[in-house]
Amino acid sequence: MARGVTTKRPTRSERRRVFFLLVPQVHVLDLAGPMQVFYEANGFGAAYEIHTCSETPTLKTRQGLTLAGLEPLSEIGKADTVLVPGLASTLLRGLKVPARWLQSVEPVGGSLGSICSGAFLLGHAGLLDRRQCTTHWKV
Repeated sequence: MARGVTTKRPTRSERRRVFFLLVPQVHVLDLAGPMQVFYEANGFGAAYEIHTCSETPTLKTRQGLTLAGLEPLSEIGKADTVLVPGLASTLLRGLKVPARWLQSVEPVGGSLGSICSGAFLLGHAGLLDRRQCTTHWKV
């Protein structure tokens, strides 16, 4: 075992929930890459519960992979993080965004973030008003 790495497992109350909000045509890489980071951090003693949630229990990614068993949008708590992976840039106009659910995160002390074009979902929900934001050059 590497020096400085602990093997103590966090208790349930020490665990932090990370929710990936998935929408149809999400990019697999924008989901899998960040998800892998939290998964690997758990191997080094971190305490993340990884959740994939959506307004539908099943959806297709832009790359044609079907994702099933997705959790419904649930109540967010103070220590929770919501991440929004990117999706096909051709779909950014007219997005159906769970705005109320996204807007519920910050008032309870949760954290919000996005990967690549996922920032547009935050923008459509009004969460980037009067804020600077950077995303992919293509969008």
